[in-house]
Amino acid sequence: MGLKFANAWGCEVTPFTSSESKAEEAKRPGAHHVISSRNAKGIEKAASSFDFSVITANLPLDWKPLAKTLMPSLRSHVVGSALERMPISAIDLIFGQKSVLGSPTAAHPQ
Repeated sequence: MGLKFANAWGCEVTPFTSSESKAEEAKRPGAHHVISSRNAKGIEKAASSFDFSVITANLPLDWKPLAKTLMPSLRSHVVGSALERMPISAIDLIFGQKSVLGSPTAAHPQ
């Protein structure tokens, strides 16, 4: 649903997925590009190219390269509920002028 809304608002939408089979599925509701979350080079190529991200994953992620995809002074909003801690470097946030926010909107109860 988020892909449809973002596309309808005129956003250029790029979801990340760990499953290649979901790439085409993501394009149907409006994704312009899809990046494999398992492809380090693809993530690196997207460095400093996003002005906002919504993290819906409910499993551990490699946060350092994902944080680098945001442009300076912008934010990532987490609505997924992985049980592991988020190992994000304060230095990367400070010098990248980035922030990470959270919301219980899509949280899954334990």
